[in-house]
Amino acid sequence: MNNYSVDEDYRNMLNSFQSIDLQTILGAFGLDQLALTTQHIITKIYEIYRSLPSNAWNNIMTRRLLQNQQQQQWQMISYMGQIQNPPQIMYQTPQYPQQSIHMARAGLPQ
Repeated sequence: MNNYSVDEDYRNMLNSFQSIDLQTILGAFGLDQLALTTQHIITKIYEIYRSLPSNAWNNIMTRRLLQNQQQQQWQMISYMGQIQNPPQIMYQTPQYPQQSIHMARAGLPQ
């Protein structure tokens, strides 16, 4: 596989990401990612990729992606825990005063 096809593969891979994923990648390198469009983000990531030795890029990206996945899993677990175990609210039935039910019937002594 020549360099052109590897570079093209990386460009295609970057084009398949959502912009939030691309912003996360730039954030991993400490760059301000919010002001950039998706195309600018892809260009910036590609510049970073080209400036690093190939094994450094793989090591950095693997470590960052694993950290992000672990963080997302913990957030999802805690979120799911909140859904599965909603706060238990105990409602008390209203207490009405006990009244005697002695009703007078016509013609009967009480």
